Amino acid sequence: MEDKKVTKRTDRSTRPSFSEEDLRYLGTEIGMLAGIPVRLLTNDHVDFYYSVIHLPADPMTLHMEEILSVPGPVGYYTTEDFYYYGIVRFESRRMVIGPTRQVPDTDQNLRRLAFRLGLADRGEIEELIGGMKSIIRLPIMNLVQMLLPVCFILTGQRLSLMDLTISGSEQDALSTELRTKEADRFFDDSDETGGPAQKAANADSSQPEETQHNSYGQEQLMLRMIRQGDMVSLRAWMDRAPAIRPGSMAPNQLRQQKNTFVTTATIVSRAAIEGGVPVEEAFQLSDAYIRKAELLPDPDRIMNLQYHMVLDFCDRVRILQGGGQPTPLVLKVHAYILQHLSEPVTTEDIADALFMSRSYVSRCFRKEAGVTLQQYIRDKKIEEAKRLLRYTDKPVTSISVYLGYSSPGHLSRVFRESTGKTPVEYRRDKAQSLSNPPAG
Repeated sequence: MEDKKVTKRTDRSTRPSFSEEDLRYLGTEIGMLAGIPVRLLTNDHVDFYYSVIHLPADPMTLHMEEILSVPGPVGYYTTEDFYYYGIVRFESRRMVIGPTRQVPDTDQNLRRLAFRLGLADRGEIEELIGGMKSIIRLPIMNLVQMLLPVCFILTGQRLSLMDLTISGSEQDALSTELRTKEADRFFDDSDETGGPAQKAANADSSQPEETQHNSYGQEQLMLRMIRQGDMVSLRAWMDRAPAIRPGSMAPNQLRQQKNTFVTTATIVSRAAIEGGVPVEEAFQLSDAYIRKAELLPDPDRIMNLQYHMVLDFCDRVRILQGGGQPTPLVLKVHAYILQHLSEPVTTEDIADALFMSRSYVSRCFRKEAGVTLQQYIRDKKIEEAKRLLRYTDKPVTSISVYLGYSSPGHLSRVFRESTGKTPVEYRRDKAQSLSNPPAG
């Protein structure tokens, strides 16, 4: 009996051409049905935008480069904040629908989004927060599945979710391959075929042993440094670390390096959590690094990014611990401040969140952290202000709004009390130090 196969691709030479009016009609109807913003792009230019939800700025502009690089007729992009964009490519154009999210977002994340979009007006910030919360939430696969018939209409290609993920036959083949290798290793270890003794005799062979891993001891040493926030030792170790063979995880060097990167991101993020970094912060940072690595075209750049990622996680632990292991109370207070960085954080707010009295949490925190709670709150906000002044070009007005200060003057006064400089002076000095590094 002849096998029946489902046609995944259909050449439709008779497919009608679509006018701009047709495409905009299609985009409008999809946007109305989904409750998610829809755009039509030609190259990197947005020709059409429709949304039932008003947003004062389009979040997609922050991810244009990454979205344009998504291959295939249908694909998706996930941001560092776990928002999804679905993409359909046809001819020289794209239809992009998003952002959407499977679970509700926090006000803190949305205020951060508003800051990155350059919104400084408090009314617009609140409008963005309300608008983003009103967008219909969808799992990523539902979003992609919704775009499959759109792809068929525009390109004539009949695709399914199986075409975008590993197919059943490929999964079966992979399982068979793994089980075969497992059986081969079992028989290779037996006495009849020259097991451990034979392997020892062949240890100096030029043929690499695929299953040999020498990474565990070195890996544990690195993770311990991260958990302790020991930047000095970690830098020294990484400069002279022996070569680590992580095992073969892919058929080519580029994919192997990316898979190694994902593994490293997973274990170092867990080590950072054990060192006191809040879970959500660690996972979001890990995901952001992984997405960046997936877009890099060569192994050397991925290795360089991995080096900086490991140091970044360790440095975050170092800053949090301040030279010592924080207590559970300090960790909870730190996590609360980070989650409400865009709001005026008070002792009462923290006490309510931790189900403690104001006096008790103040007294215990000062004893365990060595500083008052108000001083700690101020220091964390100033640390974030320094980072934004140094690594972004956002105006002081936007930074003051984002950090929950009543005015730019309020931020300037607190900043100067803490650093001896105004925000403008701090940014200028840091810019000059970067352009004129010290000799030697």
